[in-house]
Order: sequence, then structure tokens, then C-alpha cells
Amino acid sequence: MKKRIQRICEAKEFHLLDSSGAIRAMLAVSESDGSPYFSLCDHNSSPRISICLHSSGAHISLLRTDGSTCASMYMQDGAQAGITVRDESGFPAFMTCTQRHQKSPDSQD
Repeated sequence: MKKRIQRICEAKEFHLLDSSGAIRAMLAVSESDGSPYFSLCDHNSSPRISICLHSSGAHISLLRTDGSTCASMYMQDGAQAGITVRDESGFPAFMTCTQRHQKSPDSQD
């Protein structure tokens, strides 16, 4: 007998668990602004990589075990993109960003 597979599963949040019951991945929608996000978690269920899609762009974060951001990359639709790497105390150790420049009225491009 063939097993019936449900084609659609709806929820506000999904957790992928390992054999010990630890959360290893989460797919959810933010309660605060409705943005979807995906997180990969370590063996203690702490998010270590997070990908979020906001109304204005996208954001990827690498997180330390305490939840603080180690590095992040973001992109705002049609505007700018950037990368930030933070030291252990949370201060930016490296930052770079690009911004789409407006053409000047006398520009030949």
C-alpha cells in the first residue's frame, strides 16, 4: 500500500531536531515585522547562522555561541550592500559597503 504524502504543511514555525531532540534548524516568520528567516543551530540549539528576508532587502549573520553577531552581510534592494566583521567585544573590526550612486545631470552614462 502506497503511503499518502501531504503536499502542503502550514505553520508559523518549523524546527528540525536531531536524535537527541536539539533544534538544529528553524524556519519561521518574525513576530515583530513578519519577515521570514532561516537559522542553522549548533548542538545546544543556539542559532549560529541566520538568513532573513526583510521588506527592504536580505541579511545573513554568523553568530557566536552567546548569540552575538560575529559577521554579517546585508543588501538593501536597489540601494546598498555591506559586510561587517565584529571582534569579541562586539565592536566592528572590519566594515565595507557599497551604495548605488545617482547619475549626475551631466553624466554621459
